[in-house]
Amino acid sequence: MEYIGRNNIEEASKVYSEIIMPGHTVLSIGPSKSLLYDPTLLYASWVLGNKGKLYVVEPQSSKAKSRFMSPEKVQGIGDINHYLKEIYDLRKLGMDLTKPRWMGVGGTATHTGLKENSVDIIIDHHTSIYLAGWISGHQEESARLLSDIYSEYSRVLRDGGKLLLQTNLKRYVEDKSLLQDESLLQRLLTAAGFEVNHRLIKDIFSIPLHTDVMDKIIKSRRRNNQQKLHTVNYLHSLITSRGENSYLQFVVSDDNLNLGYISEDLFIGTKK
Repeated sequence: MEYIGRNNIEEASKVYSEIIMPGHTVLSIGPSKSLLYDPTLLYASWVLGNKGKLYVVEPQSSKAKSRFMSPEKVQGIGDINHYLKEIYDLRKLGMDLTKPRWMGVGGTATHTGLKENSVDIIIDHHTSIYLAGWISGHQEESARLLSDIYSEYSRVLRDGGKLLLQTNLKRYVEDKSLLQDESLLQRLLTAAGFEVNHRLIKDIFSIPLHTDVMDKIIKSRRRNNQQKLHTVNYLHSLITSRGENSYLQFVVSDDNLNLGYISEDLFIGTKK
């Protein structure tokens, strides 16, 4: 396993953009209930820019109808419908985003519903670890669930395809929970057929904004009662500038760490 340490910490978006390319087929696993909590689905949608396919499996979503993707109801505790509505709003504002395709109620982390060797990239932003972590105090059962999940990832990925598995090993180790054995993920991923590159990243995602889109965000917020674009209520607060360029910047924070960003572990698994 190659390990890249703290002296080379980059923003997550920089690392993701070096791996996800226009034209790729991407699978996002469990992107939470909003782009504020997990911007990875939005980021993949932006990188692809209508030049690829983006599938969504949400194993923890709520009983909410998604009129943007499917009339079926999803089960669980998150809300994929809300996230899809946010992307829909951003497309209305002029952002060039690939429209995600939700895999429906049958799609789970262990049974995605996708064909074998059909995906270039899988994004797992805390999802598999979160799901396995529910089995508190039963590490063997948790490890079996993770093994099943990573075997499914390996099945749907093409040879040479990549898994972007993001988590926070330090937090789990300190909690003496699922990942108290720091080598567990490495062993499970290797057993599933992945060559693993482990590196630290800042959990920050930055998306460049065209001036016209930024203007629409600001103007739409002013007339939001008429437009009913709930996303823009907070979106303007995410705009940041670097020189002459503007960005939407998502910083995933943790109050317990008292840091400007979270230093997290990214396992880049390449299917052998």
